[in-house]
Amino acid sequence: MSAAEVHETVRWIGRVLAGADPFNVHRALAVMDREAPGRYEAIAAVEMALVDLKARARDLPVHSLLGGRVKNEVTFNAWIGTVPPDRAAHEAMGWLGRGFCSAKIKLSGTASDGIARVAAVRSAVGDRMSLRVDFNESLTRARRCRSSGASSPTP
Repeated sequence: MSAAEVHETVRWIGRVLAGADPFNVHRALAVMDREAPGRYEAIAAVEMALVDLKARARDLPVHSLLGGRVKNEVTFNAWIGTVPPDRAAHEAMGWLGRGFCSAKIKLSGTASDGIARVAAVRSAVGDRMSLRVDFNESLTRARRCRSSGASSPTP
C-alpha cells in the first residue's frame, strides 16, 4: 500500500468505527479485520491511535497500557510501501528531508520489482539512511532459510 492508500483506508475505517467504543481496541480490531482485510498498515495506524486516545483519556503514558517502559528512547523508521521504484525513491527522499535516518521498505516475495525498489531507494539516499526490508510474511520457510543463510528451517 502507498501512503496515500493507507491514508484513504484510515479515513474509511474511521467512518466504519464511528460511534463504537474507542476504548475497546479488541472489538475495533475485529471490525477492521472484517471490513478492511489485508489493509494491515492502515489497521495498525488506527490501533495505535486508539491506544494513544485511551492513554490520553486516562492521563497515562502509552507504555503503561502496554506493560511498562522498556527503553528511554525509541527510533522510528520511515515507511515505504510496495510502490514502483521511482516513487519509492521519491518517498525516501521525503522521509530523509523530514529527518528520518532509517527506512523500512515493504517487499512481496523475491520478485525483481522489490529488488529494484530497494536499489532505487539506496541510489536516492546513498548512505544517509539505514535500510531494512519487510517481506510481509510472503516467503516460505524454506525460502527464508535460503535468504538468511540458515542451514535448516526453524519454527
